[in-house]
Amino acid sequence: MIRNLSLAALAATLALAGCSAAPANPATGTAPVAARASDPSRLTQAEIEATPGLSTAFDAVQRLRPAWLRATGARSDGQILVFQNTTRMGTADALRQISIEVVGSMRYLDSVDANNQLAVAGMGPVAGAIIVSTRGR
Repeated sequence: MIRNLSLAALAATLALAGCSAAPANPATGTAPVAARASDPSRLTQAEIEATPGLSTAFDAVQRLRPAWLRATGARSDGQILVFQNTTRMGTADALRQISIEVVGSMRYLDSVDANNQLAVAGMGPVAGAIIVSTRGR
């Protein structure tokens, strides 16, 4: 009985040790697994802060969610639009003008959701949208 309890305690300790946060890989700059979100359509402030060497929103997306920058699917001929809060900033290149210090989080909308949720009428084919929420919003 005591041996079974000892084995259970050891297993629990090893499981908890596996959950501890690891530092970012300095060679690749990738965030530790514990800091990564399970939602591929969101980029959290915690993920951004856990990734060294980012200076713009573009850097964060390029490093942590590169698929957001590629137009795919039915609207692969379209462009990726960028919104800062509710203001349209332009295409994906506009992310280069947004300092990482002001970014609270980011969210990606595919072409269907972008066309349904945002005022994109008259903008030509829209492949998706990246919405940058600033800190404090």
